[in-house]
Amino acid sequence: MRIALVDDDAFVRGLLVSTLGQEPGVEVVWEAGSGEESLEKFAVEPVELILIDLQMPGMGGTATIQAFQKLDNPPMMIVVSTLTTTDKVQAAFRAGARGYFMKEDNPALIADCLGRALQGELVFSSKCSMVVVEQLKGASTVAPSKMSGESVWEGVLTDRELEIVGLLADSLETKEIARRLGTSIETVKKQVQSLMAKLGVNNRAGAVASAFRAGLLR
Repeated sequence: MRIALVDDDAFVRGLLVSTLGQEPGVEVVWEAGSGEESLEKFAVEPVELILIDLQMPGMGGTATIQAFQKLDNPPMMIVVSTLTTTDKVQAAFRAGARGYFMKEDNPALIADCLGRALQGELVFSSKCSMVVVEQLKGASTVAPSKMSGESVWEGVLTDRELEIVGLLADSLETKEIARRLGTSIETVKKQVQSLMAKLGVNNRAGAVASAFRAGLLR
C-alpha cells in the first residue's frame, strides 16, 4: 500500500511516518506541507492513499480533496485533523474523503483502518464519531426551522447502512435484514458493525437512538 502524508506540521508528519512506516505492507512514499505541494508530488509519484490535514495555509484540506477528486485516478483521501465540528466533517466527506480521524488518535489505529478504506469502507475513529454524535445530540434540542435539513450522517453512512438503520428501528433481526436485502448474514453483521463505529455506539439500540437524534429516522 503506497501512501502519502499532507500536513503543514512537520512533527505530526514525522510521527505518522515513523508509525505507519513500520506497518507491514505500508510504504510512505512522500510527504507534503501544503495542498499545492501534494498535488505537484502526486503528479510525479502517484500513491493509493493520502492522509491529509484540513487546516493548512494556502489551499486547505477540503479544497485539496476536491482538487484530487477531479483527477482521472484520484487517491483515497483520509482526513487526520483537530477539527471535528459537524460542518467540517460533513464538508470533508462531501468533498470526497473516505475517512476521518483526530490527530490525538493512536497512529496504529489509523494504520489498521487504511486497508478497510481501500476496500471501499468509510472509516472513523471512535473519538471522532463520538464528538460528532454529541454535537448532534445538542442540535436535536434546536427548533427544526433552525436545523439543517440534511444530517451530517447522510454524507457519512452509505445508502445501505442508512437502509439497515431503518430496519434496525423496525426491530428486525440480522437474519431477516439479510433476507430483505438479498445478502448474507455475515455481510449484514459487518455493515452493522461499521455503522455503529461511525455513530460512536456499541449496540443496535444506540445506533437507532443516534439515527433518530440525527434526523435520519422519523
